[in-house]
Amino acid sequence: MCSDESRIKGYRKLHSRLSAAICQSSAHRAFVLLDPNHPVAEGHPLHLGELESRVEDALVAIPRADSLSDPSRWPCLLALSGLEGRPMLDEALMSESWRCAYERKASINGAYVSGWMVSDASPEMLAYWMGQRLVLFRGGKKVLLPVFEPYRLGLAMSTLEPRQWNAWLGEIRDWFFLDAVGRLREAGPRGAERVSGLPSIGTFPTAFWQAQDRSKQGQRVLCALVKSGARIPKDYERRINNALEQAERHGLRHMEDTLVYALNELTLSPDWHRHPAVQHCVVGAVAGEGRLASLMAALSNSVLDGLVDKPRPDVMAK
Repeated sequence: MCSDESRIKGYRKLHSRLSAAICQSSAHRAFVLLDPNHPVAEGHPLHLGELESRVEDALVAIPRADSLSDPSRWPCLLALSGLEGRPMLDEALMSESWRCAYERKASINGAYVSGWMVSDASPEMLAYWMGQRLVLFRGGKKVLLPVFEPYRLGLAMSTLEPRQWNAWLGEIRDWFFLDAVGRLREAGPRGAERVSGLPSIGTFPTAFWQAQDRSKQGQRVLCALVKSGARIPKDYERRINNALEQAERHGLRHMEDTLVYALNELTLSPDWHRHPAVQHCVVGAVAGEGRLASLMAALSNSVLDGLVDKPRPDVMAK
């Protein structure tokens, strides 16, 4: 499917799902989550300055819990329905939000449009609840974590049990986001019924925190995959995290080494790391004899050719 067809199909799917959700009840409203920490340029139709002059009443800031934060960097909810008493979606805002998300879907600068959601809570109460959900407890200490960022969201979904995930969502009935390959994904409640209230202290598993710790490096791996034109795994957040975890188990710690290891894990033969020559390179990188990329580049062509794999069945084109 060509890019334009995929983009149009994705937009229609999102529009249909949001429209159906808000039609279920007069209390349901649709929102798009904007993140000024990954801003758009002044003059962009979704720039906060532009929106404040056009639809100021539709914007609600999500207060961050850290007192030193700049309010201009707080994420914002932009209402897409219920504007001026009209229950249906605002077509202009919907189209602009989708276009922005699609243009930035694999940007190294991050996503300004983080996702779309439906809730029956008031905009102010939803913003308050979401602000509370930016603060999690780790080892008895409060940690500010922007789980709503698309990549982090994908990691969270893969490492939390349904009840934990539903508890984090709270009053959000539906959540959609666009991933790096332009696929519309759903991140709403799973399995059990919706749960109100935050998870209690200590309920998030170690795997969740370890995956979140790797998220920045994981996004570097993803950007490298996209830039190289490589095919992207369908569940790329989980696959990249697993590749980085495997690199760490081998003793690799340098950022360049773990990135190269993860790229190889995702693009070469599944058994590439078992080759004796590769294992020697990994040991050398751990010992500080050189970076993994340079050590592997010195391998013979016959060895390198043997590491190349045929296209894998669990990947899709970018």
